[in-house]
Amino acid sequence: MHGPGALEGTEVLDEVSGEFGLILWQTLRDVGLWSSVAPGERAGLFSASAGQRRAAAILAASLEPEVATPLGVVGGILEDPAGTASEQVMLACR
Repeated sequence: MHGPGALEGTEVLDEVSGEFGLILWQTLRDVGLWSSVAPGERAGLFSASAGQRRAAAILAASLEPEVATPLGVVGGILEDPAGTASEQVMLACR
């Protein structure tokens, strides 16, 4: 997974293992994709059930609220990529 052509963000998986690491990595990739597209072109960026699947993964991982809450906010880009405010995503990522 390292070297030329490696998946973006694999450093997260090196640092954090298990379900939590996978959720963080997926979130990093989703935010990267979402932010690389102009706001007016974000509709339909993710599959219709992506937000539900991420919410279920966050719930199943039994994460602390301090982590689960901002991950849920960022997960909003999966539900409504065109309608999610950049400010919300920025604050959640912090």
